[in-house]
Amino acid sequence: MRYKAITFFDLDGTLLNAHSQIDDEIIHVIKQLKANDVLPVICTGRSLCEIEEIMKKTTIDYAITLNGQYITNKKEVIYSHPMTVENIEELVSFANKKGDAVAFYSPEGIFVNEKTTYVNQAYSLIDVQTPQVDAHYYKKHEVPMMLVFRPFDEIDNEYRNHFPQLEFYRNADFALDVVTRGQSKGTGIRQFIQSLQLQGISTYGFGDGTNDFAMFEAVTYPVAMGNAVEALKEQACYITTKNTEHGIKKALEHFKLI
Repeated sequence: MRYKAITFFDLDGTLLNAHSQIDDEIIHVIKQLKANDVLPVICTGRSLCEIEEIMKKTTIDYAITLNGQYITNKKEVIYSHPMTVENIEELVSFANKKGDAVAFYSPEGIFVNEKTTYVNQAYSLIDVQTPQVDAHYYKKHEVPMMLVFRPFDEIDNEYRNHFPQLEFYRNADFALDVVTRGQSKGTGIRQFIQSLQLQGISTYGFGDGTNDFAMFEAVTYPVAMGNAVEALKEQACYITTKNTEHGIKKALEHFKLI
């Protein structure tokens, strides 16, 4: 099938509601997109194991997960870019010295090296149960992304300065997303388009957070939610209403995709 357009959707603060759930309205607009030969794709920092029910409810077949590190459809893995064990162990050691817990994110599961107040707070914000503890999970599984749990302060930059080979995204009050330097939602989108040979098709990206800057750079039409961080709004070609105020539906109608 030759698609008329491709839409890339962030989840939290974008496609999901205030309780990190899918509303019936979103299910309906995704059906409309597909009926209009527009390909919907999830583009998220979340892991595949976290979004399988969302994909099922929305009937979205493709997902760029873990901030571009793992791309899949219902049948096969399209792309995977795990962190090196060396980088993981260096980051864990540094975090331990700072008193910060970390999480290991793979497509199959999520585990933390310890449970702390910030770990519990980070997952409660997105209505997700706190992962189980397995400090050696990375030794048995490939880990494309990690989280460091700490509140926002100047220590964020200490991590960035100490690990030039890693990329840090502050997307939550109590956690930093961590991937290999040069990897992002943007590289995931480019890899997706190349792998499926979808060059030359108009692309739309919908987001609200700091990890969406790279997505905006990779699409034809970047769309910021009304609840997006101000810096992201400055990079958007269109600013819609909040995710809790029919923002996705209004944006898709604006661009005549539904």
